[in-house]
Order: sequence, then C-alpha cells, then structure tokens
Amino acid sequence: MTSQKWTPDSEPLFRAMTVGERVRWLLEVKGLKQTEVAAKIGGTQAMVSNIVTDSSRKPSAPSLLALADVFDCRPSWILDGVGDPFAWAVVSDARQAELLRVFKALAEPQKEALLVTARALAK
Repeated sequence: MTSQKWTPDSEPLFRAMTVGERVRWLLEVKGLKQTEVAAKIGGTQAMVSNIVTDSSRKPSAPSLLALADVFDCRPSWILDGVGDPFAWAVVSDARQAELLRVFKALAEPQKEALLVTARALAK
C-alpha cells in the first residue's frame, strides 16, 4: 500500500487508513526517516514512531502542524485522509505570507505571469 500514489480515485483507500498509516505513507513518499522528521519537528524518534504505529492518540495540534510543514501537506489530510494531501501547504514565515498576500491582490493575467516566472526561477 505504501507505494500507492494519491489520486482522486484512491481517496477511499486513504480515508480508510489510520493516522499512523498516512504518516508512514508520507514518510515513504517524501523519502524521510523517522529520525529526520523528529529532528525537524523538535521531537523524538519515539514520538514519531508512536504516531506511525498508532500507539498514541492523534498528534497534538502543534505536532500535527509541524508534521504537515515537514511533509508539505494539509494537516487535516493527516487526520482524515480526505482530498489531495498536497493541495495546501503551511505558510511558515513572513516572506511566504507576504508573497501570498501580494499574489492574491494581483489580477489574473499578473498571477499567471508571476507563476510562469516563479516556475522558471525554480528550475
């Protein structure tokens, strides 16, 4: 199952998974180890392991947001498996928030031009 890619047709499969199974899938998709994720969220490998094995309750709100940031996915998807996990990402600093505010204020042709430029710069 962990090699499954997310598609709209696979949503029922992901909805049926536990939080731990979805986190395990994200680890594999992102090519990360539990120890790497733990270091990035300021936790321990044991804490991440408890989430992955469903040995603990659902992650706390701060842990959930930190996991979503590391995996670049929607926090709600980790909890419920509904929708595209990567359709949303955490805005984690003031520059990202400013860029989003500026983008939202642009007219559609300007938004498209900015996206074309950003994609070219990212290559």
